[in-house]
Amino acid sequence: MEEYEQWLNTVPTNNDYPHAIWWEYNGNGDFKYNPTAALAAFILRFAEKGSVIYQKACGIAKSAAEWFVSAVPFMEQHVTCCFIRLYEALKDIQPELVDMGEFEQKLRENVKFIICPDKEKWAVEYVTKPSDFNIKRDSIFYTDNAELAEYECEYIVNTQLPDGGFVVTWQWWTDYKEYEISANFWKSSFAIKNMLYLRSYGKI
Repeated sequence: MEEYEQWLNTVPTNNDYPHAIWWEYNGNGDFKYNPTAALAAFILRFAEKGSVIYQKACGIAKSAAEWFVSAVPFMEQHVTCCFIRLYEALKDIQPELVDMGEFEQKLRENVKFIICPDKEKWAVEYVTKPSDFNIKRDSIFYTDNAELAEYECEYIVNTQLPDGGFVVTWQWWTDYKEYEISANFWKSSFAIKNMLYLRSYGKI
């Protein structure tokens, strides 16, 4: 961590267990802002102010936000979700650390860029939908994505399976048979997320 001021995205022991291809450790020093930005946000919220780890998180948060603002929009929802957590933590705890207006504007641009506007792909491809960013009507992302966010309520209702679950729209792209077990677990996560999304729009 010290050299990059980031946490590893994958670790060598990943390769000892069933995993998706994107969790494969390749030994190249895989440092990314997923999960670093989210971990910095966690520390800002829960570490003691003035502690060494808190001060380290402030430095990481500042560097991360500056990198994000300078980056071109990119198609990576998970990294963006980490930066949303960082933005929310900074807004609540230490907004003077970075230019929050600039940070918010870049987040809004990136979220709009990532959400897939082709609704036909939602059920058959691993694409990003408004619920992946938990876009509610009071969200800073709602205005830019209102039509798709409202439509997703209808989509959720229409695509729910008879058992109450939802189709998992990704594969591991490996030979691990444990994928089937993992996918079944993810169905429960999808069900909870989708029901909460519908509730936030007053649909249930």
